[in-house]
Amino acid sequence: MKLSRLAFLVAGAAVAAGCDVNAGGTPTVNPPAAYVRYVNAVSDLNAIDIRFVDVVEGSPNFTNIQFRQYTPYQAATAGTRALRAFVNPTPYAAVATPTRQQLIAQTVLDDQSFTLTAGTYYTIYLVGQSGLAFSNPDVATGGTGNVPNGTPTPGGVKMYLVADAFPTITNPPAATVYVRSVNLGQAAPATSALGTQDIYVSRETDALLTSVASPNGTLWAAVPPHPAAGSVTPYVALAPRPTAAAASAPAAQPSTYRWSTQATAAPGVVVAQLQSYVIGLAGNTTSNGTGGAQVAGSIMTALVYPRSVAGSAAPQSAASGPVPAFTAPSVFVIVDRNPPRTAP
Repeated sequence: MKLSRLAFLVAGAAVAAGCDVNAGGTPTVNPPAAYVRYVNAVSDLNAIDIRFVDVVEGSPNFTNIQFRQYTPYQAATAGTRALRAFVNPTPYAAVATPTRQQLIAQTVLDDQSFTLTAGTYYTIYLVGQSGLAFSNPDVATGGTGNVPNGTPTPGGVKMYLVADAFPTITNPPAATVYVRSVNLGQAAPATSALGTQDIYVSRETDALLTSVASPNGTLWAAVPPHPAAGSVTPYVALAPRPTAAAASAPAAQPSTYRWSTQATAAPGVVVAQLQSYVIGLAGNTTSNGTGGAQVAGSIMTALVYPRSVAGSAAPQSAASGPVPAFTAPSVFVIVDRNPPRTAP
């Protein structure tokens, strides 16, 4: 009887000791990560998904990204990674049966492997045309809309991985913003071809900056369509665009940058232009700033897009306020990196 009681007490002590040892749990070490974002420049589809298809952890998925949209950077496990681009079925939910939507979701546009280096920032540009036919085989009476049908054109859509080398910014930042451009106009087919472009950025209020000698602007000459070498321009440093109150122009003028492009072969003919509506907000001791044309230390990219293919599933709308027309080429400015932190 005494022996049994002693054994029980010893066993209980061992259990208690084991609980004390494991109270902290086992720490999880995250593997080295790169940072990836995605830009959709496929001009004959609406929404597209890009998925890592090798492992689950450290694999951000980019879903339902529409033509001319982009994602923020997300951490992805470094190393050789397998990615696949699919047609997203969401835009066709009202006009396709569930079975048809499943088939749409399985349509592979591109399948590639990329090597991601830890600590490096990357942009995946998805460009081209799918070549998919469009029909409504499953539309009920009175239904509308286009549903992709058939097999994608081999090589018609392709993912391109570009390492983003950001300029080094001092803290506090120098009185500059940093800008670059990417020509996503594509070399072919003609329905999305912008060809080689001269791309301008200016603080002026004129429709097109025509002289690189201007102190308020810059020029990237003969920028070829993606993915040719040079389609992603180097960053240049410009003075921040002054606020309306500080600008020499009337206060009614928008205090933003103006981006314009023109075909190299036809100088003076504006292909696309847009004022940057990314203003930004300066930081202070209690909150950090956000990137934009008026905030020193901001880093931005201007994406030059082709028009959407007429009659395709890509958006077909005209311009509306600050939103440029999908039926014409456009320039869209995104923030690559916010200014250095100013708050704890």
